[in-house]
Amino acid sequence: MIDLVYRNDNVQTIQAHIVRENDHFEYELGLESKLRHIPAMEGRGEMMYVYALFKLTNGGYGFEVLNKEAVIAHAERYSPSYDGFSPWKTDFESMAKKTAIKKVLKFAPLKTECLRAIASDETIKSELAEDMTEMKGDMLRRRAVLRRKECGEKEQGFLRKVKREHSLFKYQMLSGTNREIYDSCNKICFYENLIEYFLYKEDIREEIVEAGLQVEDLLDELYHVYLKYEWLQITSWEKIEEILTVYVGEKKGGILEVK
Repeated sequence: MIDLVYRNDNVQTIQAHIVRENDHFEYELGLESKLRHIPAMEGRGEMMYVYALFKLTNGGYGFEVLNKEAVIAHAERYSPSYDGFSPWKTDFESMAKKTAIKKVLKFAPLKTECLRAIASDETIKSELAEDMTEMKGDMLRRRAVLRRKECGEKEQGFLRKVKREHSLFKYQMLSGTNREIYDSCNKICFYENLIEYFLYKEDIREEIVEAGLQVEDLLDELYHVYLKYEWLQITSWEKIEEILTVYVGEKKGGILEVK
């Protein structure tokens, strides 16, 4: 996964480290965030935290810190094999580093190609996904025209609303500075993939249409759900369906069952 990240020219370095009980470690969040880690020269003790960081060629950076309890909770919730024989049992610290890296990359302005490569590096593709990377542009445009003609009045209203939100977002991005656009790369990627899904998917679940008509900014709400759960991805229509399922579950106040 690290090799894939370095294929992005914007990334200068990405690292992950274990913090032990006798290390000197401190960090601060906010507008003047900082991270300082001085490992003990000997007798470092047991693992206390894991953190991952990235630094960009333009000087930008980001980091994610997890304590050991948070890592274990993550593994128990999202790894079906955690209680059996798995890398979590044989190489816990490496898996902890991988978890931290995946979390911090949520906020890195990586290119779309890099995000897709990371996702494909961790999965075995058993069938062709019906996503935007595997279909011809002309076919998609024809599908969109036919779909808009066939969908009902409520869904047409939904499509008009998300298109307006997307257009406003696009205008705001293009009105920003080069740095602001660069820093919003991940969000732009999310919005573009999501609007393509809504425009070209042959059928959209009724509960999503209803939710979209009731809230002010559906795309923005979905983006915050995507950031909240690090295991969610935007790399295919199947993955977008998972984001929508989680969103609907939160709206209903239910328990998430999607992994």
